[in-house]
Amino acid sequence: MTRGHLFVVDADLTKIAVDAWYLPVDHYFNVTRHWFAVTERLDPQHITRGPWAPDELARFLGHDERAAVWWGDVGRDGSDIDHYSRCALQFIAKATERHRKDHPNSSRPPVLAMPHLGTGMGGARWSHGDLLKNLISTITNQMNAGIIEADVILVSFGPTSEAASQRVRYGESDSWRNDPQWRFEVDQDRLHDKAVQLAGMLRHDQAAIFMGAGVSIGAGLPGWVSLLEDVGKHTVPPTTRTELNAVDDPRDMANLLQRRLDKQGESLARILSQKLSTSKYSLQHGLLSSLPCNEFITTNVDELFERAATATTGRLKVVPNQSESDRWLLKLHGTIADESSLVFTRDNFLDLGRGSRALFGLVQAMLFTKHMLFVGYGLGDEDFHEVVYDVRNAFPNKMMDRRIGTALIPKDDPIKRELWDDTLDIVSMRPADHDLDAAVRDLERFIDLVGMLSSDRSAFLLEKQYDGMLSDDERVLRERLEGLFAEAHLRTDESAWGDVRRLLRRLGAKLD
Repeated sequence: MTRGHLFVVDADLTKIAVDAWYLPVDHYFNVTRHWFAVTERLDPQHITRGPWAPDELARFLGHDERAAVWWGDVGRDGSDIDHYSRCALQFIAKATERHRKDHPNSSRPPVLAMPHLGTGMGGARWSHGDLLKNLISTITNQMNAGIIEADVILVSFGPTSEAASQRVRYGESDSWRNDPQWRFEVDQDRLHDKAVQLAGMLRHDQAAIFMGAGVSIGAGLPGWVSLLEDVGKHTVPPTTRTELNAVDDPRDMANLLQRRLDKQGESLARILSQKLSTSKYSLQHGLLSSLPCNEFITTNVDELFERAATATTGRLKVVPNQSESDRWLLKLHGTIADESSLVFTRDNFLDLGRGSRALFGLVQAMLFTKHMLFVGYGLGDEDFHEVVYDVRNAFPNKMMDRRIGTALIPKDDPIKRELWDDTLDIVSMRPADHDLDAAVRDLERFIDLVGMLSSDRSAFLLEKQYDGMLSDDERVLRERLEGLFAEAHLRTDESAWGDVRRLLRRLGAKLD
């Protein structure tokens, strides 16, 4: 039996890659505008819109790409808080059962997603805090009891609702360390301590995040060698796996394919761009973009992290492109939006080393000034090795007084640990001989734990619909801040009032 886990992300429910998700409607199948595109694509009205049975709260609608979409009879008149938890539990049970029938050999629990039920235009919008406490407690209690054997993503739309969800989870038990939701199979104390350390760095703006291809696998994108093998089918004659394996380095594999495609008047970059285009980002993208971090670096050329990071706030500057934002993503190997920028072949890598030193200089600056958190990255990029070598040489006697970062990996790799031990803290979720799917799931749960611990759990203080979550002291504080809010609302100058306005916004105030 695998105990289910409740994840929290700030995301768009329609854009995250999951096995099934729950679309809330009222008793007459009316939906808010946000869901129109989905229902227009999927809804065969003569089948799915028949009358609801008295105890029916979830009904299968159709598939949105690979995800099963379920109607939810959420907006019934006169519903109490418990009604929304009953809706969630019925969806989880039905979606889990259907997924098991459709995927009998799957080794991982289904991944299901739902929004904050009833809090948009629904009947619980003025009791959002009470609903969240009831919903999260009900789901996690059943998970911890072994009743729910699925992973559920509670999708919060925007930083305020995400902060409220994190606050509820953090207070679910006397100590989060004793909560079964945060139980790990191997070396739990070490993982807990590391999560606390990383969360503290993120909260104090002392960390940056470096993402590799592993982050995109959950969105259905293939690994690099598998991708090149697939591209090989486009050459004439097709390039076989045996031919690719005769070349030791993936960059030379890409060179071989490029030469063959050139003879056909075809572009490797164009084919790769097509194969790396997908509309759904992974759970890891959602978890990482929800962290309180402003600096991200990646060797990935897909645009999935950009979608995750801009799903609710729109705040992201992509470097070297120009856009105004205090949050940025440096793409070292280009992006599929600009095929001329892509770096795949050995020739591309040599050109990159000559022409993009400023970008790697920015990476060096990050390594000097921030703790780098590596996720989904194999640490095999030669350009990265050169950057790290330069950083090491900057220290007297080539001895650094600290590790420059942490690499999170699913399964232990003793050789990699030995190679990088003086530079990086290699944190593995499970030993090398354990199941990979289980190790990847633990990695996602670990990032989720870092997200909970690093979240701003007071960012909803001035939102009255969360009143049910506040302590007596917090209600007193809110009353005092409301007077300040009334004054700040009228001030538009950027004197000290500008700092006051920024503080109030961070606590949930809506100031134009």
